[in-house]
Amino acid sequence: MRHYPELEQARVGLGRVLIATDRPQEAVPHLEKAVSLDSELDVAFFHLAQAHRALGHAEESRRALAEFKRLRARTHERERLVFLRQHEVTPQDVDAPRVPP
Repeated sequence: MRHYPELEQARVGLGRVLIATDRPQEAVPHLEKAVSLDSELDVAFFHLAQAHRALGHAEESRRALAEFKRLRARTHERERLVFLRQHEVTPQDVDAPRVPP
C-alpha cells in the first residue's frame, strides 16, 4: 500500500486476505477506501459486506451486499446488451401475439 495507495484493486486484495485470516476489523478501512476510489467496483462491496458480517454489523453488511447486487445486475445487463449488439440479435417476446397476414 505504500507504493500505490490509490490502487483500489490492491486494497480489495488486502481486504480479502485480512478477512481470510480472521482480521475483518482491519479489512474494513481498506475496503471502504477501495469503494471511495471506485464506487462502481462491485467486488469491493461484496468483500465489505463479508467483513461487516464477520464483525456482526448486520445493517452495514446488508447495505454493502445490496450495493454489490445492484452493481452486478447492472454489469450483467450491460454485458447482455453488448453481446446482443455484437451478434446482431434483437430481444424477442416469446409470447408475442401473431399478426395475421
